[in-house]
Amino acid sequence: MTRPPRVRPAVLLALLLGCRYAHTPAPAFERLAGPTTWCRFENESRSALRLRAGEERAWHVRLEPGTRLVFALGFPESAPGFVHLEVEAGGRPAFVAAFSAQRSGHWFHRQATLDVSGDVDLLFRTRHATTGGKPLAGDRKTAPWIALTLPRLYRPQRRPGRVLLWISQDTVRADHLGTYGYARPTSPRFDGLARASVLFEQASASSSWTLPSLASQFTARHPSYHGAVLHNLMPDARAPRLFELLAQAGFTVLGVTGNDLVSPAQGTANGLDALWFDEGRAARLNERLLTALDEWGGGDLALFVHYMDPHATYAPPPPFNRAFGAPLDPEPDSHFGALARIRAPRQVARVVELYDGEIAYTDSVIGALLDELRRRGLLARAVIAYTADHGEEFLDHGGWHHGGKLYEESLHVPFVLHIPGVASRRVREPVSLVDLAPTMLDALGLVAPPSFQGRSLLPLARDGASRREPVVAETRLNPDHPELLAFRQGARKLILLVAPGRDRNVAILREELYELDEDPGERHNRAGPSADSLRQAARAYLGRARAEGVVPRAASLDPETLERLKALGYVQ
Repeated sequence: MTRPPRVRPAVLLALLLGCRYAHTPAPAFERLAGPTTWCRFENESRSALRLRAGEERAWHVRLEPGTRLVFALGFPESAPGFVHLEVEAGGRPAFVAAFSAQRSGHWFHRQATLDVSGDVDLLFRTRHATTGGKPLAGDRKTAPWIALTLPRLYRPQRRPGRVLLWISQDTVRADHLGTYGYARPTSPRFDGLARASVLFEQASASSSWTLPSLASQFTARHPSYHGAVLHNLMPDARAPRLFELLAQAGFTVLGVTGNDLVSPAQGTANGLDALWFDEGRAARLNERLLTALDEWGGGDLALFVHYMDPHATYAPPPPFNRAFGAPLDPEPDSHFGALARIRAPRQVARVVELYDGEIAYTDSVIGALLDELRRRGLLARAVIAYTADHGEEFLDHGGWHHGGKLYEESLHVPFVLHIPGVASRRVREPVSLVDLAPTMLDALGLVAPPSFQGRSLLPLARDGASRREPVVAETRLNPDHPELLAFRQGARKLILLVAPGRDRNVAILREELYELDEDPGERHNRAGPSADSLRQAARAYLGRARAEGVVPRAASLDPETLERLKALGYVQ
C-alpha cells in the first residue's frame, strides 16, 4: 500500500515564489496523530487506536537514518493462535513479530530503529493467525480488537531536551517537614532540595482531598470551575490539562501513580503517553518510573509521580516504623475507619510517629529517585516541582484525616520549585497550587492557555513581585451536604459553610474568620463586622462560580476501583 508523496506546504510555497527550497528538518520527537481511546492492561493505561484484525494504519512521515520507532500493542480477549504485526517504512519491512494470544490483557512494548530516509509512508498491518501462521477463518468484525498506541518517532537528537520532573505526594502537612520548622528529622532530602530551590512558605491546596486538589493542579482552575468536586465526577473536558499541553509541545509525558484518583476513568490522565498504577510502596513507584524511561528516545521529557505514602494506613517499613518512637503493644490501628476511635494521648502520639515515619521513608525514596535521575544526566537542566495534594488532621480541630474541613492542617502543603537560572529563595506570600501548571509552563518556555485561572509564580520567585489574588479552597464530600469555602487574602482567612445549590444568592450557614499571623492554629473565630469586605469578595466568587461553573460529568469507575476508594475513605 503506497501513496504518492505529498507536497508539503513549505515546498509548494517556495516553488510558487520561485525560491530555492531549503530542507526543514523534522522535529526531534513526533507523536503520530489519530483517534484514540484509553486502554488499561495490568494497571498500565495508554491512549491507543483500536484496530480490527486485518486493519491497516498509515502515516506519511519524514524519516532520517537512525530514527527510533516506539509503540505498544495489546489485546483484551483471548483468541487462538497469535496476533501478527508488520510495520513497513517506505515499502520496506521495518518490524515483524507475532504475539501470543494467550497473553491477552497485556501491553507488549516494542522499539525498532529505522534506516530509511526521506518522506515515506509508515504502515502498520495487523492480523490474527493460527499457530502455523495461517490467517484465522471467520468474520473479522467479531474477532478481538487490537490496541495500538500512537507510534512515536525519536530522530537523532539535535539539541538538549527540556526536562520536567513533577513529584506529587499524598497527604503531607507542611508543618511536618524540617524546612517548615518541624523538630523531627522527617525530610532531609526535601530540605536539601528546598535550600537549592524556590520555597513557598505559605502554599495552599485548592481542596482538602485528592481529586479536586489535583484536578485544580492539572487544569489551573478552581474546583467549582473544573467540576471534579465528588469522587464520581470528572474535570471539564473543555479545560486542557497540563499533560495535554506538554504533549502538544512535543514532550514525551510519562506518569506513575499510587492513587486511583489519577486515572483515565477520572479524566485526570489526559495527555500522558502512559500511566502506571501501583498500590505498592513508594520504592515500587520509583521502579515503575525508571522502567518507563526505557521507552523515551530523547527530546523533551515530562515525568510525573504521585506517591501514596503517607496516606493512611500509616505503616512505614523498618527502620522507619520506629524512627520517632518505640512501638506500642498492640500498635494503634491507623486504618481510615479505626482512627475515629483513638483518643488516648499515647496512642495519638504513636499514630503521629507512624505518620512521620511514612514521611521519612518516602523522603528517602524521593532522594533515591533524584540521585538516579541525576546519574542519568536528566537533572542538570531540569525544572523540578515538589507538591502535595493536601495535608492531614490529627485531632487539631477534633477529628482525623482530611476532606471535610478547610483548616490549615488540611490545606497548608509543601511547595518547592527548582528552576535553572532562578536563585533559591523563600517566598512568604500566600500562594495557591492553582498557579502550579502556569508556573511550570512558564519555566519551560511555554504559554498558558486562556482557560487557566492560575497565574505564573515566576515573577514572585525571581524578584518577589506581589501577588494580590485571593487564595481559594473548596470542599464537598456529598452532593446533598453544604459546601465549604476558604477565602484568604494576606493573613486573613474566611471559612464559609454555604447551602448547596446553583443559586447565585449564596446562603451562608456558618462563618469563621481567622487572623493567621496571630492565630496560626485557627483557634479564635473573629467573625463579625470586620469580615464584611472579605465576606463580600467570597460571596462574589461563589456567585460567579455557580453562574460560570461547569455541569459535572460522571466518571465510569469499575467495582474494583470503587472498593479501593472506599478503603481510602472517599466513598461511603
